[in-house]
Amino acid sequence: DNRLPKFNKQTTEHFTEVVWKLKLTVDRIVKRTDKVEARKIDVATVRVAITGANTAIAAAEAAIAAQAVKTYQVTFTSEKTLKAEIKKIRDTMNNDLKAVRDTVKAAQDAVHNAAVALAQVLKPVEATTPAANQ
Repeated sequence: DNRLPKFNKQTTEHFTEVVWKLKLTVDRIVKRTDKVEARKIDVATVRVAITGANTAIAAAEAAIAAQAVKTYQVTFTSEKTLKAEIKKIRDTMNNDLKAVRDTVKAAQDAVHNAAVALAQVLKPVEATTPAANQ
């Protein structure tokens, strides 16, 4: 049957597209960080977050590449065991894809953290708080 390899291919292609978009987002964050740094604002925390995002993206790309080359072939000895064998292979593939999805999610979270770090650097610091004025 051709469904398992086709599903694996579609899923890994989807993950590849997600990671590509994450890379574009990191590029935009880097460009904005460079502009902020040119204004003499400390962006060290943003740079650390960007490094973390790039590391997470690289891990996701490696997981996707490893998953893309995996093959799932059903081998059975009798028709009685066919259903159990198919379920075993399908469960293995689903577990593998879940692991890849988790690495992609970690990359998304790391990119989000970099964007938040940049936003916090840009956030104006309040000189006084409402409680201090009372």
